[in-house]
Amino acid sequence: MAVIMIGIIGGFAVSRLRVAYARPTAVHRGALELVGNLRVARMLAISHDSHYRVVPGTSSYQIQRLTYDSGSNSWINPGTDVRTIPLTSPVVFSGTKPSIEFDSRGLMVQPTTTATLNLQDAAVQSARQVQVRLSGQIVPPTTGTLY
Repeated sequence: MAVIMIGIIGGFAVSRLRVAYARPTAVHRGALELVGNLRVARMLAISHDSHYRVVPGTSSYQIQRLTYDSGSNSWINPGTDVRTIPLTSPVVFSGTKPSIEFDSRGLMVQPTTTATLNLQDAAVQSARQVQVRLSGQIVPPTTGTLY
């Protein structure tokens, strides 16, 4: 009888551990959400024939629709179409935080090299990176420890 109870309790504990380790961490969820919103900004730029910029802060980021200034022949600061999206707490951006701008063809025009956004959760020593290439391709997060 005791052997059966130990087997049942052991089986339950193993199944709980498997579920706990299968769930993504907060930083991974935050990185996946950032990837989704970068893709939304890119698609909005294409569908609205406009430029959209994603501006990271410390614990949030903005998606801004830029306006065209025919006088200077350039895309300038956002008008009223600005969305602020918080990162999943306790996740924050770390390191350099480049603003990423997509043009009406979905290409990244700013910065002029591959952009890397670093997210970290210092509480559990976990970090993820999201990359955006000049072609506009958004690379999902990579796993890693705190860098």
